[in-house]
Amino acid sequence: MQKRDVLSETLSGETFAGHEGSTFTVVGTGIPGVMDQTFGPVDLELTGVEDLSSEPVEAFSILFRGPREQEFDQGNYRLEHKTLGEVNLFLVPILDPQPSDDRICYQAVISRLKAQRPRTVA
Repeated sequence: MQKRDVLSETLSGETFAGHEGSTFTVVGTGIPGVMDQTFGPVDLELTGVEDLSSEPVEAFSILFRGPREQEFDQGNYRLEHKTLGEVNLFLVPILDPQPSDDRICYQAVISRLKAQRPRTVA
C-alpha cells in the first residue's frame, strides 16, 4: 500500500474521477495519532464524482456504496486505495439514488475557495 500524507495535498475531483468502480477500504476513524480508533475494514466502491464548482468556490461530491451489514455513522474515516494511498474523508450516509436492500450510499463533499489571483491596479 502506497503511503502518502494526503492532509498536505490538494484533493480534486480529478483525483477520484479516474477511479470510479474501484475499491476504497475504510480502515480507521479520525486522523492517525489524533482520534484514531480501530474500525473496519469495510470495502466501499467509488460510484460517482460530481463537480459542484461555482465562482468563487471549487467543490465536488464523491459517492461510495458499501455493504448494509457493515453500515457506519457519519464521521471522519481513513480510507486506503491501491493507487491513491490513504485519504481521510468525512463520510455521510445518504439516501441512495439507486436504492438497494443490501447496499448503502455514502457521500463526501469537498469545497474550498478557488485560488485568488492578485489584483493589479491600473
